[in-house]
Amino acid sequence: MIKPIVIEIEEKIAYGENKHLRDKYTIEFNRKAILELEDRGFMLDEIYPKPVTMLPMLFECSLKMHQADVSPEESDALIVAISGLTNKMIVNLKVMFIEVGYATLLSAGEPPKKGITIRM
Repeated sequence: MIKPIVIEIEEKIAYGENKHLRDKYTIEFNRKAILELEDRGFMLDEIYPKPVTMLPMLFECSLKMHQADVSPEESDALIVAISGLTNKMIVNLKVMFIEVGYATLLSAGEPPKKGITIRM
């Protein structure tokens, strides 16, 4: 599994009116963040045809596991502060999205709970 991405900020960086970026951001997905992405219409295969829409959405939701109250404005300011998303970050975000999204639904090869029978 891909390790979470950690961004640490040493100096105060302002954005908006009387707002500052946090000292530390941890980027990682959980099922709740993926459900939010899906509810907002996110499609992984649309990252390259629609990067201006899909990449900020993916990045913002990846922040929500550890910074639940992050806003699109704060997420956009963070992207600017780090001078944009690198190709490696984009690949890691996509892999994390896939790993968590499928890991919550795919069988680990363990038998079902006691009292449950599956016939196919």
